[in-house]
Amino acid sequence: MIALDGLVAVVYVAILLLLSALVVFLAVGVVVVLRRPNRIVAVYFTATPVLFLVGYLLTHAFNNPDFILITAAVMLLFNSAFLPYTKKHLKRA
Repeated sequence: MIALDGLVAVVYVAILLLLSALVVFLAVGVVVVLRRPNRIVAVYFTATPVLFLVGYLLTHAFNNPDFILITAAVMLLFNSAFLPYTKKHLKRA
């Protein structure tokens, strides 16, 4: 029972670290957009955390882990589609 409690604590800490990383990612996006307004960078930096948070909330709302897997797949497709454009625009910023 103690081992299971330890595992739950590790999972909660990992989730908190992931959520804090998403907040930092969003903050970096806001700073970049404020320095050099650019729609592609704005969409990339704001949509990625929002997509994850929507999937996370759906997972807990419906108690179905498939939502987070679907969200991860959508985020992967979204990020791979935007990455070449974002790299180019971030070099200019």
